[in-house]
Amino acid sequence: MNIIPQNTTDRIEFNFTCYALKLLGHNLYSNPWTAVSEIVANGIDAKAKNIYILVDLFNKESAQIEVIDDGYGMTYQDLCDKYTIIGRNKRIDNPEDKSILGRKGVGKLAALYLSDKYYLFTKSKSETSSWQVDLSNAKDNDVPALERCDDEQIINSFEIWNNLTSGTLVKLTNVDLKKVGPERLKALPVILSDYYLSDVIDCKISVCVRYYKHQTIKFTPIQKHISYKTMYEIFDNTGNGYLDRIKDTVFLNRVFELPNELDKPVPTIKMDSFDDTEGSIEVKNLYGETIIAQYMLKGWIGIHGSLNPEIQRRNDPEYGKVQYHPNAIRLYVRGKLAVDNLLTYVKNTQAFANYIEGEISFDILDDDRFEDISTSNREGYKKDDIRVVTLLNIVGKIVQKLVGDRSTVGTRINNELKEYWEAKRREEEKKKQEEAEARVKAERAKEEAEKKQKEAEAEAKKYHAQSATIFNTVTEDQKSFSAKTHLVKTNALTIRNSVTTLAKKIGISSYRELSSISIASDKILSALKYSALAKFNIEDEFITEDLFVFCKEYLLNVLAKQYYDINILTDIRGAFHKRFRPQYISLLLDNLLSNSEKSNSTEILVEMKSEKDKYSIVISDNGDGFGDIDMDRVFEFGFSNTGGTGIGLYNVKTVIEKMNGQIIAEPNKPKGAKFIISLQ
Repeated sequence: MNIIPQNTTDRIEFNFTCYALKLLGHNLYSNPWTAVSEIVANGIDAKAKNIYILVDLFNKESAQIEVIDDGYGMTYQDLCDKYTIIGRNKRIDNPEDKSILGRKGVGKLAALYLSDKYYLFTKSKSETSSWQVDLSNAKDNDVPALERCDDEQIINSFEIWNNLTSGTLVKLTNVDLKKVGPERLKALPVILSDYYLSDVIDCKISVCVRYYKHQTIKFTPIQKHISYKTMYEIFDNTGNGYLDRIKDTVFLNRVFELPNELDKPVPTIKMDSFDDTEGSIEVKNLYGETIIAQYMLKGWIGIHGSLNPEIQRRNDPEYGKVQYHPNAIRLYVRGKLAVDNLLTYVKNTQAFANYIEGEISFDILDDDRFEDISTSNREGYKKDDIRVVTLLNIVGKIVQKLVGDRSTVGTRINNELKEYWEAKRREEEKKKQEEAEARVKAERAKEEAEKKQKEAEAEAKKYHAQSATIFNTVTEDQKSFSAKTHLVKTNALTIRNSVTTLAKKIGISSYRELSSISIASDKILSALKYSALAKFNIEDEFITEDLFVFCKEYLLNVLAKQYYDINILTDIRGAFHKRFRPQYISLLLDNLLSNSEKSNSTEILVEMKSEKDKYSIVISDNGDGFGDIDMDRVFEFGFSNTGGTGIGLYNVKTVIEKMNGQIIAEPNKPKGAKFIISLQ
């Protein structure tokens, strides 16, 4: 039925019945914010620079919404010829204006989708008027109409409206928002921002949600909160700086998820162009003619590094503090949302589809020369149209590139992790192998040491059996002699002390004969001192043996028991088979240890080594040393810095010279005394 409006000054009829309006209204929109966005779009087409949306939730089942714009407004004639005519294409009046969003003239039905009673206030340069549409009691065959009213007092944002010189205010009453959750309402400024491209729409849109009647009205500009900092790769051919919004590197793992060596961000990828984003296709125009049409995909598409909130916060500390957009590719035409998630059209996006986000424009989809291919609910397009096929082909390639790159870097990190643990495993196996080899080596060394010890003990037993000088079998006569040595020892000491006293009185330079008496006395003392303890043969005869072995056994088996406060260490390198008198060796070793004891030594080291035809014995201790004495007097007869007789070192030097050797004394480092004996 063709409805012919019967308009009067106070009543302007729509060209549809109430039933048609309700039916179309409810089928056109899937949620209240889509309907609100259509009302906002009417303000944008009216060249508004500012649009305000007030949502009063005093009662969620009967909420109120006010949409105010400062566009050019409408006159009475505009309402008759444009607003109430459903299906009027406003682009026909302005074919050169490519910014006009509306085309079919059904956007005004958004108000009827939201409310059965709404108000329309409008100001133009020439007139101001107030109207209402009330379908609360209308029958299906009734013709809805704008009826003039005078109810400006019902405007809650009157201060803003009153200050405008032109514009339109749509007030919706009895809006049922009970199904809209509090978080959804809180995120309204973000949700509405998805409906428009701020780079295209030259209009500031602000929102205020009030929960209490006396709550202050404060509008917040809608704003996109896209987490560019969590993106791994982005394509952007807009030139609007989206490439610079992503970081140079991002983490793809949680803290401590990887070893420290691998816990590092990966470089991001930035593309400012892509093949086939612009070109030409053949399209049938409204007259059925096939013509060549140019197309261009413009916008950005990115892939987030991870969906894990912990990783996202690691890349963007602000993540989660505001309501972010869902990950989707939003398609815009002329700056207005056409498809909220184009990924539902794209096939083979694989497991990373939820990582993809973008905002693109493809204006050829809404070119006035061609058929309108929008779906009946105005939230999509016919997929078989060549324009849609072309768009999906381009987007599919971009998404495939993003997903492929993200998958590649993920695989690389996993491979690095596998290689890391494999290297750790090999390192651990190598360590275990080295430890096993070390244990085997230690066991072999122990066995070798035990073998050498047994060989040394066998050699010592052999030496003991063969030696005619030391550790001979003790006879009963020697035992008897050892028990009666005290008197002989006393007399020998008396002789030694008397020689010292006499030398000091008469002058040693004139009576060197006294030295032979002193040496003989020391030899008696040496023999008597250890004859019983060491089973020592006291006969003063030459023997031919390894002098180094003799010294070692005498030091460790004889002197160590006398000088038990001194730790005696020996180090033999090589052998020295020589003809010598054991009495001489015992005399020099006994005197040198006696001096060390007097100088408070706790350790003495005797080093014996043979190098070609050179043989040496080095005796060093950690005692008080020589002090500040003249080192040239160390071996002088009667000289002592320890309170002794001053004969011991003199006798040592005399004995060594009789063996065709030499002895020198020098301070030991860091403390103590050192004697170096050279023999032939």
